[in-house]
Amino acid sequence: MRGTISDSNGNFYIDAKPKETLYFTHAGKEDAYRQLQEKDTTGFIVQMQPRIQRLKNVHVRKDKKIIEKGEPYEDDRDGTFELVYADAYFPDGEEALYKFFKENQQYPQEAFKQGEEGEILIQFTIDEKGKATDPKILQSVSPMLDQEAKRLVLSMPAWKPARQRGLCVESTFILPVYFHIDIRKQYTE
Repeated sequence: MRGTISDSNGNFYIDAKPKETLYFTHAGKEDAYRQLQEKDTTGFIVQMQPRIQRLKNVHVRKDKKIIEKGEPYEDDRDGTFELVYADAYFPDGEEALYKFFKENQQYPQEAFKQGEEGEILIQFTIDEKGKATDPKILQSVSPMLDQEAKRLVLSMPAWKPARQRGLCVESTFILPVYFHIDIRKQYTE
């Protein structure tokens, strides 16, 4: 397989003929393919879509007691081209992410009183420095719970950012956050 690397502006050069198919890859982006046409020999634009990764559910719970009475790189040794990149990840893995949410969640008191619960889908970006940015609610439960999900995402410690060719790049994730009220009855005499 022949290959090339683009410059910092995304420009590249490869010696290819019409009818050949080019394959494009970048950390945090969906792979793209393009079969060359006669008109493509002098240049064309490839627009890659973000690759959005969905994480497992995070559960935010609160007990309610009821008291009742009663990197890509080029290997020059043999002329082959290997594509290598690493996705962003939370320090110490996904279990540590869920532990962070469990330890830092604050069920909004008014939402709790109103019995609001359900699954929020939140999309966010991990930037080149590993910081969570740009949280967007894709599936809402209520404004109060949505705000808590955004607060949790923005308060996460830095992730290990995605890497492409040895450089840190941004990547996008979708995180389901489930707010749930556990109702436990307690009887007194």
